[in-house]
Parts: sequence; structure tokens; C-alpha cells
Amino acid sequence: MTLLLIDVLLDDSGVATVPWDWGAIVGHLVGQFIGGILVATILTLIMSAVVRAFTTPINRVWIANALSLIALTVLGAMGAADSGSLDFGKAFGTYALPQLAVFLVDLLRTRGAAVRGTAKPATALDRVEPTMGNPIEPERAVADATTATESDWHDRNLSLKTPPTGGMGKSSGNFIVQHWRGELRLGWSYWGIAFLGNIFALVAIVALNLIFTTEKGYDPAPLFWLNVLTWVVLTIIVIWQVVGTWRSATHHAERRMKLGKGTGWATAAKLALILGVLRFVGDFAQTGALQLGEYYDMAWRGDPRLPAYSMRVMRDGTEIEIAGGIKFGLVADFQRVLMASPRIRVVHLHSIGGRVGEAEKLRKEISSRGLITYVSARCESACTLAYAGGRERWISTSGGLGYHGPAFPGLTPEEKSAAVAGWKALYAGTGISAGLLDRGLAVPSTEMWRPTVQELVAARAVTNVSAGSEFAVSGYGTNPTADDLIAVFQKSLPVLAAIQSRLPGDYEKIKRVIFEGFTSGATETKVIADFRAQLLPLIESHKARADDQVLIEYARVMIDQYQTLGRSNPTLCYQYAAFGSKVSLSNAIPAAITQREIALQERVILTSAERPPIPESVTNALLTRVQQAMIRRFGAARMAMFQLEQVEPSQHADYCAITGAFYQEIVGMRPVEAGAILRAIHAR
Repeated sequence: MTLLLIDVLLDDSGVATVPWDWGAIVGHLVGQFIGGILVATILTLIMSAVVRAFTTPINRVWIANALSLIALTVLGAMGAADSGSLDFGKAFGTYALPQLAVFLVDLLRTRGAAVRGTAKPATALDRVEPTMGNPIEPERAVADATTATESDWHDRNLSLKTPPTGGMGKSSGNFIVQHWRGELRLGWSYWGIAFLGNIFALVAIVALNLIFTTEKGYDPAPLFWLNVLTWVVLTIIVIWQVVGTWRSATHHAERRMKLGKGTGWATAAKLALILGVLRFVGDFAQTGALQLGEYYDMAWRGDPRLPAYSMRVMRDGTEIEIAGGIKFGLVADFQRVLMASPRIRVVHLHSIGGRVGEAEKLRKEISSRGLITYVSARCESACTLAYAGGRERWISTSGGLGYHGPAFPGLTPEEKSAAVAGWKALYAGTGISAGLLDRGLAVPSTEMWRPTVQELVAARAVTNVSAGSEFAVSGYGTNPTADDLIAVFQKSLPVLAAIQSRLPGDYEKIKRVIFEGFTSGATETKVIADFRAQLLPLIESHKARADDQVLIEYARVMIDQYQTLGRSNPTLCYQYAAFGSKVSLSNAIPAAITQREIALQERVILTSAERPPIPESVTNALLTRVQQAMIRRFGAARMAMFQLEQVEPSQHADYCAITGAFYQEIVGMRPVEAGAILRAIHAR
């Protein structure tokens, strides 16, 4: 049962047809008609069994078929419900013709039986058969039958009849009622009815799946009703099986006791029934109840365990960001946004995942429209399925994809394996390496595997890597405010907290710059550049007011930066030495050096204060001392390049090395002297 439900949950149940493909249309109609007859027949039989004892055969036909059509109309409307709207007219039109066919067959069969007079006694065993000896006269036969002793009659019934009915009256010809009353023999009740009950359950589950199949794909409302009615049907069948078999075992034991024989078979059957009921209750507690709760939350409570989703159109209506949980309703909203903004070509995804069914609908929508997918921060779990639908699949250098296996309450290991296979099949045709999918989907749902960007590119999960200048900035959550955005920056830049506490006006300016860039759809490169243009000059202006020790440590960081860049990129080193903070050193400096600078930026703001002025004559004398030491070390000719307006590329390495040596000479002086020189340099 659960596997059928999981298949419905994971797979799109819609029927794809080509417009005006008459073969497909006829095939669909024939299949729908045959399925309708099957379901109508089952429900009519059930209704007939219910009303058989209360009406005549002809009336039973009318009543049972009417009740069946009503039930099909209600169930069909609930099964095809979209967001709670019930279309009873469509459901009635779907099942009216199949029900009519069942009604006509049932009516003709019942009338034919009545005309032929083929009604049978409740059971053939109620007849008293004549002996096979010499014929006797009718009068004598009547007399013999009348004078038969009570014990003779009891012995005959004991040896010929099915289990006694006690005070239940005349035996029914309906085997459903016969089993319920315990009139069937124990062997047939225990083995035969168990087999038939399982067949009934399978047919009922298939019928319910047919009823609740929707061409809209993943929809939790039909799934909820499917799950509810499946357990209701199973419970009814189990109660019918158990009660009837229990009564049959009781009758069997009574007969055996009257014959002076043992009742071990009846006792064993009852013990097996008790164990079976306990297992059924346990299965419901471990799977059914959990799944009912999950489906209810999905259908009627907005899937509260998943975060809300949001959509934001950017860059003059050419890009859209989908952020938050992937749950029912997202694709419908996405389609409405696309209708209002038909120029959208890029879909940003920022999500921890959600429902695989909705993610598959989103993947199909993205793929059918030939859209590009992009991840700037993270796209995990079911989100990776939607991402796979992109005509081009982009990711930023700081972005990532996360993979793990599916999860749903009450799944057994076998069902999880089937769910993994179903999920993997949804990636078919995307070109993603099977090896990556096998490894990713094998990860437990409580964990997450995040391959490197290089691994994703090698496995064809990603087709392009963005440097941050191709798309609008994204990846900051659902409907972020200015405070939310700057809080993200603040996690990696503690200097912002220092600015907020000591320079609130400047903090608000920085926050406004970030928020305006985000809302205008600027690229990540542009937003960061505007942010740096506000932050770095502010820090630079406060260096001259910082403590001496902070300035000296800052100089040591600069020395390490010059040495690193001099070895790896002399031209970038020259640009940094000549133009300072206007040059970005992103990804060019080891993380350890960058973290030291970030920590010192915070200390610059925290120690910023008014300092007593240092006489210019003192600072000039100290600078002259340093310059003379540099000339002695490098020569006047090499030092002359610092007076040039343009330095040749061949001199960039020399320029970088001498600049680093200049700061080394300063930090080698007494702290008070080094602080004075550095303060004067930053003040300029």
C-alpha cells in the first residue's frame, strides 16, 4: 500500500497528450471508460451487499447503482480537487456512462433470473434428500418425516450443514454475509477469505488510485483523501475478515466439542487473528498515522515544516529568484509570474529543498520554457531537481548544491530504496552523471553531501561558473529587509558591528547602499563594489586615529600582502601599492592574511579617537631617516621610480618589493616612532 502512495507522491501522475492526436484521445477515453466500469462494478457490489437484506432484488439494483454513482461523484470530485475546489459536474460526467453500463447489465441479469425462477434456497444443505431404496408412497413419506425424532434431525444437521447459525435465522446466500456471520467452514474462512480479502484490498487500492489520479501532477489534497480512504477500506476489510473468521472458529470449536474432539485448530486460528490485528494496528501506528498527519499538513496547513517561499523579479523583468521551501502552489505562482513577466530568461534558486513532486513540476516548467538556472548561495535536496531543468546551469564560486536521499514518515528501508530509484529516474535526460546521483541520493536524509564546484562541473550537474558579474545579486532568503541583508555581511565583517555602535550614521549609509543594489537587481560584483566604496574609505579615514599598536600590526599585514602578491601577481601588487583600497584583492590573498586584516579593521574603528598632534618637523625627520635607509639599501636610481607618473610593467615586481621593504623599515623602529610615521602616512 505504502509503495503505491509513494509512487503517487514522487511521480507526476499527469497524462501527456499531443493536441489533436486522435489515437491518444481515443485511447485515453477508452481507458477512462474501462477504469470507470471497474470502479463502478466494485462499488455497486459493495452497495448491493449493504442493502440486500432491506429490499427486493429489483429495488436493490436501482438503489445500489444510485448509491454507487453518488459515491463515485463525490470521491471523483475530491480526487481531482485543486486547492480545495470540488467539480461535481465533471466527476458526474466522468462516471455516469460507466455506471449506466453496470446498471443495465445488473438490471437485465436480475430480471432474467426472476423470469426463469432460478432463485435458490439459502443453502442446498437445508433440503432432506430421499433415500435410494424402494419407492414409497407420498403419504408414508410425509408420515415418516413428521414422526422423525429430534435427535435424528440434529444428527443429520450435525453431519451435513455448515457451522450452525444459532439464533441468526435463515442463512444468507451472499458469501460476504455468510462469512460475517461465521457460516463458512473454518478452513475456507481462514485461508480462502484471507486470499480474497487481499485481492479485494489490492483492487480497492488500484481503484482509489484511478479515482484520485489528477492531470495536474503533484497535489496534496487528493493524496490526503487517497491515504484516508485507503486506510478506511483496509480497516473495513480487516474487520470483515477477522470477525467472520473468529465466528467461524467459534462455531467450529462448538461442533468439535459436541463430538468430543479437540479444538486446537480453532484456538490456533484465533491466536493468529489476534497477532494479525496487533500487526495491523502496529503498521497503522508506525506508518499510516504518521503519513496521514504529514498529508494533512501538506494539504490543509500549508506544509508548515517547510519555510515559506517567495519570488522576486529582477533586472528589468529578465530574471526571477525563487527562495524558500519548495511546496505545493509554488509552480502555479511561478506560472502566473511568468505570464506577467514574459521576458524572464533566468531563474535563481535559493532553497533547502521541499517536496519532490512540486520540484519535478518546477523542473518541467523550467525545461519546457528553455530557461537558465542559477545558484548564488545554496540549492539543496529537491531543489537540485528543479535546478537540473535549466537549459544552462550556472553557479557562483561561493554557491553550492546539496544532495541526499528522500524522506517521508513511515517509510521502510525497501520503500526508501524504491523512492531513491524513482527520484533518480526524474533526473533522466538532464545529462548529469549517474555516479554523482548514486552517491548523492545514497546519503541519509538527515545528512547532506555538498560536492565542490569542480566536482559538479565534472559531473555535468553544472555547465557554467559565474564570477558574479553575469546575474543579479541573490541568495539572501525570502523577502529580505535592509537589516537582513547587512546582517549577512556582518557575519563575515565584524567591523560593521563596530561601525554600527560608534558611527551609526555611516552604518545607515552602508546599509542603504546594499539594499538599493539588491532591490534594483544589480549584479553581485556591482553591489560589492559599491559596498567597498563606502566601507574602505571610512576605515582608511580612521586609521590615523587608531592606536599605535593597531597601526603597526596593520603595517605587518600589508608587508605580508606585498610579499604574497610580489610572488604571484607583480602587476596586481603594483596596483595595490600605488592605488591602495581602490584595488580589490579578492581571492588573491591567502585566507589567513585576509582574516588578520578583517580583525584589524574592527580594531581601527574601536580604537579611533582624537590624538594629540605630532609636530610636522618630527614626522619629517623620521621619514627622512627611513628614506635614507631605503636609498642605502636599494640605491637612488631604483628609488626614483616612485617619482614617475607611469611605472613600466617590467618594474612592477621591483616597485612591490621596495614598498614592502619600506614598511619593514618602519615597523623595525621604536613603536612610538613607527606609530607617528604610520599615523602621518594615513593622515595624508
